[in-house]
Amino acid sequence: MTLQTTVVYPMTDREILNQLSEIEKKRDFLLMLQRAKVSKPSLFFFANYKNTGDHQQFTQLDNSHFPFDLSNEIQNLIEDSIEEFNRQIEALKFML
Repeated sequence: MTLQTTVVYPMTDREILNQLSEIEKKRDFLLMLQRAKVSKPSLFFFANYKNTGDHQQFTQLDNSHFPFDLSNEIQNLIEDSIEEFNRQIEALKFML
């Protein structure tokens, strides 16, 4: 039996800076959304229905489909995502 090992090299400064840039763009977009008032939210997505032969259908859900306020949940998701992106940014900056 042959054991394979994978050597993982540390990221280069260029790779870190590229990743930082990508995460900061995502965070900045969410910061912009955080300042906006969310009203009449809707979710759009494709759903695969296995019992119909993997039929894919575009689906829309709005606040009437949920027993909670979708606007508040979206705001919570945005806030949590911003916090996570900030943690990732700090970790990457530490690597420089």
